[in-house]
Amino acid sequence: MKRNSILIGTLLLVTLGVPMLAQERQANTPPAEKPLSQATAYRVVVQIHEFEGEKRINTRSYDFIARPGEFTNFRNGLRVPLPGSKEETSSGSAPGSGAQFKSEGPKYEDVGLLMRAWLKEEDITRGEHRDTVWVKMPAGTVGFDFDIELTALGTQEQVSAGSPPVLRVTSQRVNGIVPLDKPTVIATLDEVNSNRRMQVEATITKMKF
Repeated sequence: MKRNSILIGTLLLVTLGVPMLAQERQANTPPAEKPLSQATAYRVVVQIHEFEGEKRINTRSYDFIARPGEFTNFRNGLRVPLPGSKEETSSGSAPGSGAQFKSEGPKYEDVGLLMRAWLKEEDITRGEHRDTVWVKMPAGTVGFDFDIELTALGTQEQVSAGSPPVLRVTSQRVNGIVPLDKPTVIATLDEVNSNRRMQVEATITKMKF
């Protein structure tokens, strides 16, 4: 009888001890590290074609590297000193004589190209029940957001005698999906008061490491 009691006690210790030992080992085991996804980058080539009517008169190319999910700012141009002016209306001026301008010294303006690019391998959209879901771009494509702004000094015809210089600004914000490795027209910008227009073409290539 005593021997049976010892045997039963031993079996109970083994039965209770094994799960406790397993839990202790599990608690002491460091958590497995999550595998890191490989970083990616893209080479972006932007060409701006300038047309006068249907004739292409100029092409400018810009090349930069961008990472998905991060803003890339690109600026190319000059800071041009412009004579400052302040509009004044004299109480004693003759009717219809217009505003008078008083010089206040030079001010500097950025003239040239400003471009902000945001590439996306995935994006947020609305699900069936108006919930927010993440979706991947189709294979062989990449999503983009582009802000493009072109600033230039106005021509002599656009500037009246005695008035401050005129800045010609053309800007557009575009977003969409483009195929990789293929030149794609992403925007066309028409200038005001002229027959000129600019066509923005982008070629985006995924870089290999």
